[in-house]
Parts: sequence; structure tokens; C-alpha cells
Amino acid sequence: MNGLINRAVKKFILKEYGKYTWEEICYKSKVEDDVFVSMKFTEDSHSYRLIETTSEVLGVEPSCLIESIGRYWVEYTESEGYSMVFEMFGKSMKEFMHNLNHLHFKIGCILPNIDPPTFDTKVISDSQINLHYYSNREGMAPLVKGILAALSNKFNEPCEIIHLIKKSNETDHDVFQINFL
Repeated sequence: MNGLINRAVKKFILKEYGKYTWEEICYKSKVEDDVFVSMKFTEDSHSYRLIETTSEVLGVEPSCLIESIGRYWVEYTESEGYSMVFEMFGKSMKEFMHNLNHLHFKIGCILPNIDPPTFDTKVISDSQINLHYYSNREGMAPLVKGILAALSNKFNEPCEIIHLIKKSNETDHDVFQINFL
């Protein structure tokens, strides 16, 4: 995964739980400092170990932790100097969702080793979009749900987000139903 994601986990834990908790997580996970270099590709196993250890230390389900990190993602990327991304790829949440593949393509040009997810938006009505999420990484759908919630706040477009279909043996991707209120 991109080190930017690992760095977001670190910043999230420091902000929400403090330095002592973060040090405990680092000690127990045995994750090296280089996984927190923002523009460096790191093995997925490091990120999964970090999430697993953080979940254990905090006593929360990994999916809840990952969704919380997703909710923090927009704030984090803006604080890291990437606020222009939101301006470049959409003036509304709907427009931004339609440009997610383009965004990940641009990231792939900078970081060619990443394996980004792909998205397909299906407009159901003026107030409903289904977002199809395809990823080779297991367990990251809650991150998408959290990011969608944060984008709703960012664009000031209240919505309800339902994880309609979960990736399984029967389906190769997740589907999120976004109902704009």
C-alpha cells in the first residue's frame, strides 16, 4: 500500500488516542518507521499488521477502525497539502465520485507500484448513486464508506451511505448505495 495510508493511520491514532497508545501499537506491531513515508510503496502485510494490532490495542473491530480512518482521510489529506485534489476532481460529491478512477490513475503515474481500486458509478436517480468498488485488497470497503461520509461533509451534501453488496465468493466487488438527503 501507499505509505500515505499508513501515515494517515499514525496521525489518526496520535490525534484520537495520543502518543502513548501509538507507541504501544508500534511496539506490538513491530512495524518499521519506513512504512510511514508518505510517497513510498510498502507491502500490504505491513499495513494489515498495523491495522490488526491497532484494533487489538484499542479493542475495536478492524472494520470499525478502518471506517474511522476513512472518515479521517479527507481531513488528513488536506492537512498534508493535498486539498487541491478535491478541487481538481470535483465541485460536488457526485462529480468527485465520477472522477475516482481518474484520480487513482494520476496517483498511479506518480507511484507506479500501487494497485489502486477501481470504481463504477451508476446513477439510479437524481438523489441516488450506486458506487461499485473493485479492489484486490481484502477488508478495505469500510475505508471507502468512511471516505464517502467525509466527502459528504466536505462537499456539504448530506447523504445516507449503505453498504448494499459486500464482496464475497458470489460477487467480485462491493456496492455502496448513496442516498442524497
